[in-house]
Amino acid sequence: DGSTDGSSALARDYARGRPDRIRYLEHAGHANRGKSTSRNLGLAEARGELLAFLDADDIFLPDKLTRQVGLLQDQADTVMVYGNTEYWVSWDPDRSVWRRDRLGRLGVATGRICQPPLLLEAWLRQPGIVPCICALLARRATAVACGGFDESIQDMYEDQVFLAKMVLAGPVLVEPGCGERYRQHAGSTSARAIEDQRYHPTRPNVSRRAFLQWL
Repeated sequence: DGSTDGSSALARDYARGRPDRIRYLEHAGHANRGKSTSRNLGLAEARGELLAFLDADDIFLPDKLTRQVGLLQDQADTVMVYGNTEYWVSWDPDRSVWRRDRLGRLGVATGRICQPPLLLEAWLRQPGIVPCICALLARRATAVACGGFDESIQDMYEDQVFLAKMVLAGPVLVEPGCGERYRQHAGSTSARAIEDQRYHPTRPNVSRRAFLQWL
């Protein structure tokens, strides 16, 4: 999506080394077109049955994909599985004033299959329990059928638009495991949006209003 650091060269190197497994995609002219457009490009080019998202500053823990793939294989009727996420501050030992690493709040019982519209209703009542985009593993066919990401919303809440579509499309399994670390730092898009007063994870804000209008 028009990255200006060294990540494009790094990604191309990985793709050259494993062309059977890794493909590098970018917009024409290395343009920056936004999160939704970029994720839709990946969705359109994907070949596998399952879909996961990992932003550049986050990481998957070693057992995440193995565990979640197994769960979806065991629950053939589910369209998606997600678990808990660690909000990761200890990656930067110099920021001792930051809070300790913590797990997010799931807000619903784990180990159960949630039928539509249970999860969307729960998320609307408690905005702080919506999962991170890196927490999920989804069936690609369902993501394609529901239209992927809505390109009218490119930045804040673009992930919640996609999640709303998915949890209304079919049953979703909520698992108790933690599979990823969501890096917390002042340069992230969400941190900058909070600083600009365009977004807040729990309080009313202009970005949430746009999401609710879409919904």
